[in-house]
Amino acid sequence: MANKEHLKILRLGASEWNKWREVNPNVEPDFKEAILDRVLLKGANLQQANLQNADLQKANLQQANLQSADFQKANLRQANLQNADLQGADLKKTYLKGVNLQKANLKEANLENAIIEGASLQEANFYKANLNMANLISKLQRTCFFGASLYKAILNGADLWEADLRHANLQYANLRYAELQEADLRYSDLQNANLCKSDLRGADLQEANLQGANLEYSKFRGANFKGAVIRYIDLLLANLQDADFSRDVDLLNADLQNVNNRDATQNDVVYEYTRFQVDTYLYKTVFRNEYTDNGNGTVTDNLTGLMWKETASSKYMKFKDVQGYIDELNRKKFTEYSDWRLPTLEELAPLTESEKLKEYIYFCDDFQQVWYWTADKRESGNIWAVDFRNNQAICLHAKNTYAWVRAVRSCR
Repeated sequence: MANKEHLKILRLGASEWNKWREVNPNVEPDFKEAILDRVLLKGANLQQANLQNADLQKANLQQANLQSADFQKANLRQANLQNADLQGADLKKTYLKGVNLQKANLKEANLENAIIEGASLQEANFYKANLNMANLISKLQRTCFFGASLYKAILNGADLWEADLRHANLQYANLRYAELQEADLRYSDLQNANLCKSDLRGADLQEANLQGANLEYSKFRGANFKGAVIRYIDLLLANLQDADFSRDVDLLNADLQNVNNRDATQNDVVYEYTRFQVDTYLYKTVFRNEYTDNGNGTVTDNLTGLMWKETASSKYMKFKDVQGYIDELNRKKFTEYSDWRLPTLEELAPLTESEKLKEYIYFCDDFQQVWYWTADKRESGNIWAVDFRNNQAICLHAKNTYAWVRAVRSCR
């Protein structure tokens, strides 16, 4: 129960209360379970106060000093905490529906399991705050969540436009339908987060960990994914137009089917075991093909102007032996041409749609012919290859791995 003397002084207003605090700086105010609804305490010094289970509905706590105060299970519905200092405050399981926390300082505050529906949090500072499993269906434009823990936080439909989420822990967070345009998510941990139908246009996701995240139908136009980890994700129908995937983006086991990657920057991307299909935009190339069987052991793609050798090499080989195979084709002028070469990943990947092409090009007539070398290398020295059995790009060790070769030449 609340301390009656403390309550009596507090009800005299913020000015009288602050005078009493100056005389009694070492006393920890006790307002546990107090009824303080609609109380006017603008600028009050409630540092380290015990407000557990207190009723503070519609209370005016603007600019109040609430550092390290204990609000566990308190009711702050529609309270005004604009510009309040809540650094280190304990708001675990607090009811904050409709609260005004604009420009409030919640640095290192504990908001675990708090309900913050419909709250106004614009430009609030949640630096390294704990928001694990909090319900944050609120307007959060330009809010600072730097280093905040938002594990399993409910952010469904939250407005996080230009929010600072650098280094934030958003593992398993529900960000479905969230507005994250221009948000700063650098170095954030979004493992297994639900970002389905979220809007991340122009967001900065450099070095972010999106492993296992659900990105179905999301908008990423112009987003920056430099160095991001995007393993085991579903990007079904996501819009990645103009996105930047340069510098060691890891797309291991990602599903890129029906993704719009038009004009995306994709240098040094790790596409190991990544699924893609015809009509996917990859390396600025639309994966559609129209073939003509030339009747001389070659097939021409009329859209790209590439002529393919109809059969692969008679045996699989290490990468160091590939150039010898190509040189032999050119020496013998196979089909009267001497400009045969190894295809790039961009050129070879579209041919994985084996069902449509099987009557023309038998890429997998022998099911042992699964991996095919490309001319593209990674900085590590490993070589890009295409797995035709599983319709995916893989990266193979140049010295110890064997793969098949299918020669190509440019007709244009």
